[in-house]
Parts: sequence; structure tokens; C-alpha cells
Amino acid sequence: MVASTLSDSRREAFAGLRAALASGHRGTTPEAFTLSEEAVVRTGFPELDRALGGGFPRGTIATLEGPAGSGRSAIAMRLLAAATAGGLGGLIESPQDAEGALYPPALAAAGVVATLLPVADLSTRSPWPDARALLEAGVIVALATDCNPGTSFTTSMPIVVALAVTAMRMTPHEAVWAATAGGATALRRADVGRLTVGARADLIAIDAPSCVHLAYRPGVPLIHTVIRGGEVVVG
Repeated sequence: MVASTLSDSRREAFAGLRAALASGHRGTTPEAFTLSEEAVVRTGFPELDRALGGGFPRGTIATLEGPAGSGRSAIAMRLLAAATAGGLGGLIESPQDAEGALYPPALAAAGVVATLLPVADLSTRSPWPDARALLEAGVIVALATDCNPGTSFTTSMPIVVALAVTAMRMTPHEAVWAATAGGATALRRADVGRLTVGARADLIAIDAPSCVHLAYRPGVPLIHTVIRGGEVVVG
């Protein structure tokens, strides 16, 4: 565990915690280095919280290490659920190198928004995430380009939607929702990603009978009109 920017009081408390842990708690009780409620992030494990003096000190970085199969992902889900319950956000990044790397029901229980990156998986020849299993478990799914010059050098959301349907077993309507409202949910934004009173008037019109054609005709330029903030910028 490495401390970043801490106030003097937190730094002192954290120094006491490190000293207590280094000494194996000899002659030290948890109360001796317990932090105030607002200074910690609960882990979701009462025993671990007590050992840490209430939880992880805010403003610190913790590394969770262990061999494959040791339960790191399960612990991470519990930590994220506890943080979310406390009004915080979190991010878990997991490569799809092995099936079942993250348990969908645990993701759903933790309130995770699973953001899938179809073009990155295509470019790196990685196994496709099972979006169908995520959706059926009640997980909120978002889609993104992950635009970068290494593994996904594209800004095309239509191709992302097409791959989500053809390779990840999503329906066209599920994919469009994930590419719009799902992304907004991941960012905790209520003003974008949906057409509703009070939201930004950001929308597109496609030259096709329905959104199904985004998957039915991959690579074809279907965008007819782009409206940003209520103003027509294309078309």
C-alpha cells in the first residue's frame, strides 16, 4: 500500500497503521490507529476493516496481489460493491484471457457497468466477451471504441455496434442502448445518452429504416444528420 497526497492527520494515522502492521500488531489494538469514518473507504470485509483501522485511508493506493484462482476478482467485486454503497465510483479492468475471469452475478450485485471494447478485441484477436451472459445476469453493459493508436484506432461507434451484435450476441437494440445510455451510465451522466427532458439534445439520424441496419450493414456510412446541443452540425 502506497500513500499519495494525504493531510497531516491522515499521514500520521497511516504511519501508525504501517508501524502496527509491521510489528505484527504486538501490543497494539485496532483502536490505537482507527481512522475517522470520513477518512476511510470500507472494504466490505469487517475483519479486514478492523485490521486496517476502519478501512483503506482515502487518498491511498493499494495493490491486491495473489496467484491465479486465489480470489482476487471476487475480493475486487466486494471492494467495489462497498465503495459504490458509500457513494464512490470504481474501475475494474479485466482482460478476457480466460473464460469466467469475472463472475457476471457478482458484477451485477456490485452495480458494475461492464464496458466492452469490440474493436480492441477484434484487433488483438482476443476472445469475445460474452455480452449475452452479462445481460442475462442483470449487468449493465456499455460499448466504447477505446480509440488508441495501439489496439483500437477507430472512432466509429457504428462498427462497435455491429461487432457487438455479430460477435458478442447482443441484439441491435441492446447494442444501441449500450452505446448511448450505457456509456452515460458508466460515466454517471444523466444529461447525455438518452432523449429526455433536461438532457442535452445530442443525437444522430441515420439513412436507414431502423437502427438494425447499423449491424446489418457494417462499414456503410449511414449517418445522415448530427445534432449537438440542439444545433445541426452535419446534414
